[in-house]
Amino acid sequence: MTITIIKYNILHIKNVMLFYFASKKILSELESARSEIELLRNQLSSERTSIKNLESLLASNREKKFQSQMVTQEKETEIQLFKDKLSLAESKLYVLHFYVLCTIHL
Repeated sequence: MTITIIKYNILHIKNVMLFYFASKKILSELESARSEIELLRNQLSSERTSIKNLESLLASNREKKFQSQMVTQEKETEIQLFKDKLSLAESKLYVLHFYVLCTIHL
């Protein structure tokens, strides 16, 4: 009977030890998973910050492009105005030149 009790106790001790080591392994894996989750959270936060920065940069570039297009349009309008003034001045010069020639020959 004592041998049976000893065998039972040994078996019980083995089971307790198996449970203990399995629990330690599970706790270690749990801690590893928690660390990985924290790392992924930090990475996600960093990615969100990068996205916000890129969106801000994109908006800034679009605004600069718009302003550049506005300046270009204003300059093109100004150039056209100068061309029109030049054309008008050339017409006046032609008329005056013709008038002078007609006056000299009269």
